[in-house]
Amino acid sequence: MTKISIAMCTYNGAIHLEEQLQSFLAQDRLPYELQVGDDGSMDATLDILSAFAASAPFPVVVHRNDERLGFGRNFTETARRCRGEWIAFSDQDDVWDSRKLSLCANTIGSVGERVNLLIHAYTRFKHNGSETTDVIEFATGLIDRSDVSIDYEPGGFQQIFRRSLLDRVPFDRHPMPWVGFPQAHDVRTWLTSYAVGDVYYLAEPLVRHRRHGLNVTHGAADDRQTIAKTSDARSNNRAHYIRVGQIRREMSLMFSALALESKDDSDRNSLRTIANELGQQSRWLEQRGKLYSGLSLPDRIQTYAGLLLRMAYRSGNSGLGQKSALKDAAYTLAPSLIFD
Repeated sequence: MTKISIAMCTYNGAIHLEEQLQSFLAQDRLPYELQVGDDGSMDATLDILSAFAASAPFPVVVHRNDERLGFGRNFTETARRCRGEWIAFSDQDDVWDSRKLSLCANTIGSVGERVNLLIHAYTRFKHNGSETTDVIEFATGLIDRSDVSIDYEPGGFQQIFRRSLLDRVPFDRHPMPWVGFPQAHDVRTWLTSYAVGDVYYLAEPLVRHRRHGLNVTHGAADDRQTIAKTSDARSNNRAHYIRVGQIRREMSLMFSALALESKDDSDRNSLRTIANELGQQSRWLEQRGKLYSGLSLPDRIQTYAGLLLRMAYRSGNSGLGQKSALKDAAYTLAPSLIFD
């Protein structure tokens, strides 16, 4: 039987914590254990946890950090204390569907040894229960790396992953300056799984994810998209492409360093392949930024032709894609088609 631990982190979460704990009790397949990392709560959070631990039908371990770790380190350290074969991250203020652990355990049992990470759909709702929206990003099945960008960032609350993943690729020893929250635990599990092994998506909303003004990552995704969604000035396009190119270079350097540290030949080769792809993308994006930097028509044609010759616009995750090719062609020949 698959043993699934819950790794939950808390910080002044008393207002919604009880509802989340009750949803653990309501699971039609109980967790192997609940490990909690509290980051210095000053409200009733610890009292609620203590009362829950005294009566829960599964082991509950509450660890209070000696110093503030921040949510990313707190989740990582809490996960390392888990003893189950698989770990489910949990926020303190969500509500789990009663089928979450059973459906995920059944899926884990059928997907094979190469799958390191299971991601499921979720329901987003505001703290007062309004504006409920199901978020289903893919069809059920293996996620093809050629069809999903490395920039995809599934939330930790969507993830159940192999515990062995924590030690397989040491992402926690490398900074991620391009991430809004550089110590983000869920980005690390996604990147590790993206690099080595398979990821499976379950198109079943299994968590009601609460959004409110106190969420640690509230608004971060919107902030990341601000430049990308602004297309009314060529300067913003140029800044966006150059910045994404810089991010690809930073990621390439990190994956190269991880490849050097890896003790597994297969993992090392996978990490090197991704590093090379990202390095190539960074060079293409820098050229694309140059295209939008106010060049003359002959220089635009030369830059665009160079991207075509380098196969930069090929489809799939490793290329810029056909939509980019059409947009850049239109801008090369007639910038007014894009900006006027």
